[in-house]
Amino acid sequence: MNKRLYFTKEKICIGSYDEVAKYEQKTKQSYWVSEFFNLTPDYNPVGMTLQEIEQVQLLLSSENG
Repeated sequence: MNKRLYFTKEKICIGSYDEVAKYEQKTKQSYWVSEFFNLTPDYNPVGMTLQEIEQVQLLLSSENG
C-alpha cells in the first residue's frame, strides 16, 4: 500500500497528514519532509526513524519482488 508519511527534522515519523497539524500545534515546529512508502496496511511507522522505515520497505519489496 502506497502511503505518504511525514517526518520531523530529526527524521522521526509523525505519521499521516492528519497527524501533522497536531504535531505542529504541540511543538510549534513544522514537519521536515514527506515521502511515499510502499508498506503493508497493518504496519505502524509512527515514532520510527526514516532509516528504519526504509529498511522495512526494502525487506517488503524483496519479499514481493
